[in-house]
Amino acid sequence: MFKVLTRLVRKAIWATILHPKLLKIPITILDRLIIPQWQKAWGLYCQSQVKRMDPTSRFLGRVWVNYPEGLTIGPHVRIGRGCFLFCLGGLKIGDGSVLSRNITIYTANHNTRVNHIPYDNSYIRKSVSIGQGVWIGMDVRITPGVTIGDGAVIGMGTVVSRDIPEGAIVVGSPQRIVGERDNSMVRQMIENQMFFAAEWPDA
Repeated sequence: MFKVLTRLVRKAIWATILHPKLLKIPITILDRLIIPQWQKAWGLYCQSQVKRMDPTSRFLGRVWVNYPEGLTIGPHVRIGRGCFLFCLGGLKIGDGSVLSRNITIYTANHNTRVNHIPYDNSYIRKSVSIGQGVWIGMDVRITPGVTIGDGAVIGMGTVVSRDIPEGAIVVGSPQRIVGERDNSMVRQMIENQMFFAAEWPDA
């Protein structure tokens, strides 16, 4: 009888502890307090590895930067968490540009014209240049040697393998231009530094 009662008490305790409404408390604390602070700390650490980065720019979480000496970031830039930046060939991000989450940018590729298969340990380097006031959506992939013009918008999931003109709105894989911004207005906003991060520095 005592064992039965003990078993029932244990079940009652565990049922109480694991009750869905009670479980929301530690999950909410983890989600709203601990994880954001951890991501912020990782972002600050990643920023410390980049020597040519304006102090008004920010990593919004953990960002993987290979060869940070090849990365140059202008003022009021925002780079989302989960981005992978391979900067061996040189990567420049212009003033006021916003990179969303999980973006991959390569500035070099393995050399396949060698006597090894599938490649050797050397790289073919091609720099990537991102203009001012550019918005790059989530999960975009940018290949080596690409230049993106000022004020361009690149839609989610786009694979960018060719140059993008100023003010172009680009989507898809392969990439295609689906619209254009008013370039005179884009240039005016850039000249007046009407950047998102300049207006809302804590965003």
